[in-house]
Amino acid sequence: MAIPKIIHQVWEGRTEPCMPTRLQILARTWREQNPDWEYHLWNGEEMDELVEKHFPEYLSLYRSFPYNVQRWDTIRYMILYVYGGVYTDLDTECFKPIEPLLEDVAIGFGEEPPQHNFNSSMPTLIGNAFMVSEPRCGGWIDILKEITDAMLRDYPAQKVMHTTGPLMISRIFNTLKKRYKVTLFPYSKVTPVTKDDMGSYIYQGETASFHEKIKEAYCSHYFFGSWDTNFSFYN
Repeated sequence: MAIPKIIHQVWEGRTEPCMPTRLQILARTWREQNPDWEYHLWNGEEMDELVEKHFPEYLSLYRSFPYNVQRWDTIRYMILYVYGGVYTDLDTECFKPIEPLLEDVAIGFGEEPPQHNFNSSMPTLIGNAFMVSEPRCGGWIDILKEITDAMLRDYPAQKVMHTTGPLMISRIFNTLKKRYKVTLFPYSKVTPVTKDDMGSYIYQGETASFHEKIKEAYCSHYFFGSWDTNFSFYN
């Protein structure tokens, strides 16, 4: 397996030093299901140091983002470029050892459920909540360049999604596939439930369909959306 056995997660900790219990429980599943893997929870100071040391040409951009989530998006691409391994959002749960999913993978992204794709120009929405890579894969540099260009464009809606998030990755995904050996993990394996599924599960106690959807998955993103208080299951 070319992917280094390290799992990266990010909790900046400046505005909210104590991670909520719900996220702590989910983070623990990654360590428990992958006990022979290294685990690193990145804090704000470490994130800043990484940019300063390895990406000084992007330091001004990194500091100028109007939304914190744009920094949190960007740092995950930088981490995977420098160290490789697995990056996963804190609102994801790991159900079983991840290694079998990663055989013969150089760089990989998770497909979003089709219900999340409202952009008719993109046949598939590519997520950034679960990503894997060999160290020093040039695809991450391509993504950083696209972020730089995207920040100069005017997006009247979904600015974060278009500049640093899934819509940005989806926009250049075909280009990445032409240049690198890219794996797209099917949503049934890494993102089997939708945001609406989570709403039904949390607020209505709908468990049967939820458990049916996750039975073949290695992990699932739960879309707590801590950065977007208008659409958050976070609290």
